[in-house]
Amino acid sequence: MEPATRRASPLAAIVVLGSGSPDCEASPTLMAQLEQGLTQARCWSPSQVVVSGGLDFDGRCREADIMPTL
Repeated sequence: MEPATRRASPLAAIVVLGSGSPDCEASPTLMAQLEQGLTQARCWSPSQVVVSGGLDFDGRCREADIMPTL
């Protein structure tokens, strides 16, 4: 019996979650997550990238607003 072949389903979206942004700056962890999201987006093209994140530690800015500017 031959093994079943599986096809990868197209992705609707790649979601990048926030991880903290002190002083309204992207943390190294956040940068790494964004880089991985970009890598995955290139592999699964065409797919949308959705960024999500709340207020920074001081409550001055939202991570979701910081991420698209990087």
